[in-house]
Amino acid sequence: MNTPPTIVWFYHDLRLSDHIALSQAATRGPVVPLYILDDTFPEGGASKWWLHQALQNLSQDFERSHLSFILKKGEPLSVLRALIKQTGAQSVTWSRRYEASLAKRDSLIADALRAEDIEVSIHSGFLLFEPEHIHTQTHTAFKVFTPFSKACFAAPAPAPLLSAPKKLHGLPGLTTDDLESWKLVPQLAKWPLGLKKTWKVGEKAANEMLHQFIENNLTPYKTARDTALSISMI
Repeated sequence: MNTPPTIVWFYHDLRLSDHIALSQAATRGPVVPLYILDDTFPEGGASKWWLHQALQNLSQDFERSHLSFILKKGEPLSVLRALIKQTGAQSVTWSRRYEASLAKRDSLIADALRAEDIEVSIHSGFLLFEPEHIHTQTHTAFKVFTPFSKACFAAPAPAPLLSAPKKLHGLPGLTTDDLESWKLVPQLAKWPLGLKKTWKVGEKAANEMLHQFIENNLTPYKTARDTALSISMI
C-alpha cells in the first residue's frame, strides 16, 4: 500500500537544511512542497524581488531532487484543501509563525483541517528559543537585553542544526503556477539591477555569508565591539 504524501507548506523558511517540518515529512514518505502567495506578503517592491529570487532558487534545489516545488496563489485554506484532494495527502506540516495575525490564521487553518481528519503538525523553525521558553522568574517577557541574554545562555542548548534530507520523494504530474506569471519583478524598472548586483538570495548564499561572518567578524567581536563603541561615542 502506498504511503500518502505530506504537504509541507513553506512561507519565509525557503530552504532545505535545518527545516524540521520538511525533514520529518521526508522520513514518512512522499513530500509535496508548497508555497502559497496570499495577501499577507508585503507589497514592497524589494520584498517581492527577494521572494522571486528565493522561490526560483528553492525550485531549482527541489528539481535536483526530482521534485516539483508547487506554487499556488490564493486563500491558503482553499489552496490546501484543493491540493489535499488532488494528492490524497493525509497530513500537512509547516513552520510556526509568530506574527499575531498569522499565528491566529494558522490556528484556524489547523483546526479546520483537523476537523476534516487531516493530521496537522506545526514546528519551530525560525528561532533558537521559543518565546515562551525564555522568561523572567515571574513568567513575563524580558524588557532589558542583558538579563534576557543571560537567561538564553543559562537555558539548555538549542537542538543541533539539521542537514537537508538526503532523499526526497514526490508525486508526478502536479500542476504549479508559473513564477513569472506572478510578476513579482517589474519588467521595465531599472532598480532591480542594483539589487541583483549587491544582494545574493537563497540558501547557498546565506550559508556563505554566515561562514564569512563567523570567520571574519565573530571571532574578534569581544574586543572589536569595544573599539566600535568608542568610535561611535566620539
